[in-house]
Amino acid sequence: MTFTSNACPGAIRFAFFPWRASVEDSGIRNVCLAGGVALNCVTNTRVLRDLDLTGLYVQPAASDVGQSLGNALWAFNCVLRQDRGWRMRSAELGTAYGPQAIEATMEPFRGEIWARTLRSQRAARSGQRLVPG
Repeated sequence: MTFTSNACPGAIRFAFFPWRASVEDSGIRNVCLAGGVALNCVTNTRVLRDLDLTGLYVQPAASDVGQSLGNALWAFNCVLRQDRGWRMRSAELGTAYGPQAIEATMEPFRGEIWARTLRSQRAARSGQRLVPG
């Protein structure tokens, strides 16, 4: 089931309610979230504001694998006292594909699917504004 802030605001507020006490009790102001519900931008903005957080990081996966990833990293850093050897610099994971690779992949489906290259300056400017965050 997908939750959005418009569809069930009460459910999302209820799900995030325990965090308020955890943040207040611990004094932690940098929080990491994971899972599909954590990918809701409207809710994340509200969580950041309502909990008076300094930082909010959302692990970019629409499943709950972030929980085990976070647990493993916490144990590695805090329990084993190992230095962080790797930092996630971007949510852009995976391979970048150029126009030729995309066209070659689409070739067997010619006539069934279409693609259009955006050449407008507005699209380019919007993309450039989105990249820095």
